[in-house]
Amino acid sequence: MQTRESGRFIFVFTGTIGLVGDINLRRCLDTDETCLDEVAGELASVDVRLGNLEGAFAAEEEELPFKPGWFHGQPEMARCLVGRFDAVACANNVHYGDAIVQSLQVLDELGIGHAGAGADIVRARTPAIVSSAAGSVGMLSYTSVFEPSGHAASATSPGVATVKALTAYEPNPRVLQMPGAPALVHTWADPEEMERACRDVRSLRERVDVLVVYLHFGVSMSPTVHEYQRQLARALVDAGANIVAGSHSHTPGGVEFYGLGVVFYSLGNFVFNTGFHPDATRDGVLAKLEIRGSTIRSCSVLPTFRDTSARATLVAPPSREGARISEMVRSRSEEFHTVVHASEDGLVLTSSGSRRHAPVRASGGLPH
Repeated sequence: MQTRESGRFIFVFTGTIGLVGDINLRRCLDTDETCLDEVAGELASVDVRLGNLEGAFAAEEEELPFKPGWFHGQPEMARCLVGRFDAVACANNVHYGDAIVQSLQVLDELGIGHAGAGADIVRARTPAIVSSAAGSVGMLSYTSVFEPSGHAASATSPGVATVKALTAYEPNPRVLQMPGAPALVHTWADPEEMERACRDVRSLRERVDVLVVYLHFGVSMSPTVHEYQRQLARALVDAGANIVAGSHSHTPGGVEFYGLGVVFYSLGNFVFNTGFHPDATRDGVLAKLEIRGSTIRSCSVLPTFRDTSARATLVAPPSREGARISEMVRSRSEEFHTVVHASEDGLVLTSSGSRRHAPVRASGGLPH
């Protein structure tokens, strides 16, 4: 909300924000239309709800040319989002081609905000701004996972907003001792595209109370956080983002308190109604942040699990699935000096107090 101080307006957010990872709403079971019913109450308890929409809505039964077996979601399934989510991130590897325009029209008709994809690059980089009684939240969305040709939005064609990442391989330091030892993998964000995203953040910063950036990055099914992910997430926080939310790896990842912001390197899956990796795409978290002004007063995550009927469910930390997911978050957050405490409300996350940030390092290789 806006208040006046010394003749000028300042922004003050007082409330809660909920964030989830991948949401795919393709119909595959009779229960699909109820896939979010079990979590509706929890989503209603926060002021602003955001997630990554892992799949466009299009009437045509079209298979993605670069992802055999992947089809767009049916437009009527978008109704599941109404009343549950205020805006969705659309910069990812499965928003592609002309289906983007049709899908965004479906979201517009339902009053669901969106960012990260569009009929051209200007619209793909246009933020979603959610106004609530607690204040305003701006959301931007970018992907580092995309096809090299015809996927990124251009001045004249639909696509997604991108921050390209580059990869180099360094021979293992012990390769002469152990021929065939795995190489060290170095990654970095394309400087021009990263700076473009940072400019978007700086431009939006003056218009909203809280600024969230969704990043589709990392390696599918892997909890490893690569060099470029740290580099990009931290650059966006330095530019003014309060929250960076990661998607794509389909498994809950580590959480880092950095500067004045917080980075969720992966929120995992929330609901995933496809036949892809059915047993490996069940785990996720619902992040809840209490914010006042520019200060994150509290940060917690609730373990979520997709049941056998493809419904998103909340699972208590002491339960079998809850304990397993909680341990993922705890162990994967250690390298960022983030402490995870179990409570009745889920997992409470705090910084250990150390000012030393996790190093940006190569992945792969062998211990020295």
